Amino acid sequence: GVPGLQAGHAYLFSSSDWDQATLDDEDPAPNWVLDSDLATVTFTGSAIDEYYGRTSSLGDFSGGGRGDLAVADPQRDCSYGGGGDVVCAGAVHLYLGEILYELVTDELDGEQGHATVVGDEQAMFVGLTEPRVADLDGDHLDDMLISSMVTDDGVGMVGVWDGDYGLSYGTSRDFSDLDRLIRGTEERVNLGLTLVADGDIDNDGTPDLIVSAQTTVGGLVLLGLSGPVLASAGLSA
Repeated sequence: GVPGLQAGHAYLFSSSDWDQATLDDEDPAPNWVLDSDLATVTFTGSAIDEYYGRTSSLGDFSGGGRGDLAVADPQRDCSYGGGGDVVCAGAVHLYLGEILYELVTDELDGEQGHATVVGDEQAMFVGLTEPRVADLDGDHLDDMLISSMVTDDGVGMVGVWDGDYGLSYGTSRDFSDLDRLIRGTEERVNLGLTLVADGDIDNDGTPDLIVSAQTTVGGLVLLGLSGPVLASAGLSA
């Protein structure tokens, strides 16, 4: 993504795009260089300071057999809070691989997500940290993990959107209505600072989730959750 005072972008490169790379002979250690404007698809945020594309993840969420792209849009729908600070609802946009594969254009507006999770309250900043994908319930579909680290009370939440074979184009879900939620229980711990779902700690055949939280006195708290346990209930941390 592109930070700063811009709308932001995300770029999707296919393996064939590297055929357009050029060798940088002026570099002391020559490298192959691929310019961003040669990406297969460029996604662009729709508003200044939106930070669209700040983070992104790739997985087969819809069961279409192709990678689906999740792109964060944490500064979507912003306003001024009571203390004069800018607060934003945020969103994560999902682009289905089977539709991206059939595209006849190489540019998409950030609001053209095929499915979207939106913050249903101001100051949720949905998508501020990187969304993750992992098959937590063993149904051979990736599930999407999304954090809302910055809430009004700083408790923080992590939401799980189950992979869906029948996902409809144009689906929009409020963050608080996702399939499962992990909630912080103390103010200002900002649960969901980072998410890791890349390993099977207890060796039960499904990925486990580690969530970090910034405590009120500094430092991090790590919460390990077994995939099957997370798949069976909404939890509080």
